[in-house]
Amino acid sequence: MITNSTYKKYDDMTAVAMVFNQHGKQITSLRLSEKMNVLENSAMNCFRLFSDSTGMEELTDVNFLRLALKNSQGKTVSSNDYWFGKQKGNCRALTSLPKAQLSYYISRREAKEGRYYLDLRITNKSDVPAFAVRSRLVEKESGKRILPVIQSDDYIILMPKEVKTIFFEFEDSKQYNHTTVQARVKQFGYEEEVVE
Repeated sequence: MITNSTYKKYDDMTAVAMVFNQHGKQITSLRLSEKMNVLENSAMNCFRLFSDSTGMEELTDVNFLRLALKNSQGKTVSSNDYWFGKQKGNCRALTSLPKAQLSYYISRREAKEGRYYLDLRITNKSDVPAFAVRSRLVEKESGKRILPVIQSDDYIILMPKEVKTIFFEFEDSKQYNHTTVQARVKQFGYEEEVVE
């Protein structure tokens, strides 16, 4: 279902559904897409997943569903990730996912009007999904969490070789600034990592 809570109509959009197994392999027989015009202030059905048994034999104990909406240029304007078990309600396999090898790159953008900007690019260099990757900002010396902060994403799922950038914005403070702030990243089930 596509929901548009604005008063603007969006033409030539494409809704896409992709299913990945617990090893990060896309199940191509379950990939669906549909072109549509998204009406203002509306909720629209676009396609039905799992309407027959196609691709069901490729599912693993736990699987990932990515729903995306792309504009006419192919740019993703919205994306949401979900997980589900092959056996309804059973996602215990999430606890035994191997740790993905992640790499990080931080860029600090120029401060404007007492606000600081930090971009954290996370790359999954592994052949396995990185599940429930949480990033946060802390003060280097104390480890105290920086709050309030505006953050583009909280928990994310990265498929193999996927890259995602998290954007942070926070206020200047007497306790910290962009040079004394540190990023930390944690994958579900594993220790938090310090990003330098």
